[in-house]
Amino acid sequence: KMKVYDPNLVHGYVITTEDVKKVRDMLFSMSIEERKNLDGLQKERAEVIPSGVALIYEILVKANAKQITISESDNLEGYLIIKRREDE
Repeated sequence: KMKVYDPNLVHGYVITTEDVKKVRDMLFSMSIEERKNLDGLQKERAEVIPSGVALIYEILVKANAKQITISESDNLEGYLIIKRREDE
C-alpha cells in the first residue's frame, strides 16, 4: 500500500502464509480496474499479480512454510549465496 515505493521497507519484510492467502483472495475478488488503483501496485501488473500471489501461496503451502521473507535481491544473488555456502 505504499504510495511511494521504498525498497528499504520491503527488503526483509516477513509475511505469513495466511496473510499471503488473504492478499490472494482480496486481489482475485477485485476487477482489473480496481487493482490498477491500488496504492503500491504497478498498473502494468494489475492483470497478472493475482496469479503470481496464488503461485507464491501454493509454494508456501507445499513447502509447509509458515512465512516468507521478502527480498529486493534477485534469484541470481540467492543462487550465488547458496553456491558460496556449498563451496565452504
